[in-house]
Amino acid sequence: MSEEFLKQYKASTSELLATVLPENKSKNLVISPYALFGAPEEIAEKLTKENALVITEDGATFDSAWKIHFDPENIWKEDFTNRNGTVSNIDFMHGTEKYYLEDKGFTGFSKRYRSGYSLMVLLPKKEGGEALREALINADLGEMFKNRKDENVRSAMPAFEADFAFEKDETTYKACVKVNNEGPNPTQFSAIMSYTGIMSAFSHNVKINRPFAFAIIHDETCVPVFVGVINRL
Repeated sequence: MSEEFLKQYKASTSELLATVLPENKSKNLVISPYALFGAPEEIAEKLTKENALVITEDGATFDSAWKIHFDPENIWKEDFTNRNGTVSNIDFMHGTEKYYLEDKGFTGFSKRYRSGYSLMVLLPKKEGGEALREALINADLGEMFKNRKDENVRSAMPAFEADFAFEKDETTYKACVKVNNEGPNPTQFSAIMSYTGIMSAFSHNVKINRPFAFAIIHDETCVPVFVGVINRL
């Protein structure tokens, strides 16, 4: 794995997020750094090895189920506080996750897919939209995932979806993502992105009940292929 590539990839992702986040303060959004910036051939081969992420002339598609689904009996409605202060009563999926995530700005967990990818779910340590924006721009998602702790997490996360459009180099990119008990199903094309798709002793208790960030990341290479923010549900 090229450290120089990962450094450039992180810088490009942070630059893009620094552009789109301030302009969309109250929106849910999702981008695909991998489709926009690409990767060296040896890395691309690893990302597509299990056929979850498929590269075609039209772009890239991702489709994978959870490795372990949430128990339907552990899904019930709870309150989520949106960025504007309103409260939504929505389905929360409760479970036990193996890996705990933390850096200076976030606490969270990861949940695995069957395909060698994971969903990172990240709650900012400080409340407020600006805290979320700063934490995500400054985060090294690959490094955070690489340093994940093998510690039981009692998790609660909402089912969510987001659609978003932005312009880059005179091209309009449209995206939508959905995460529920079936797992997300992001689909992306080169000019138009459409994603359709987040009892033992617990070391951590993470409840995602206010605006948060998420990423779909490749387990082996620690390359995030999709990154997003949920501000309202």
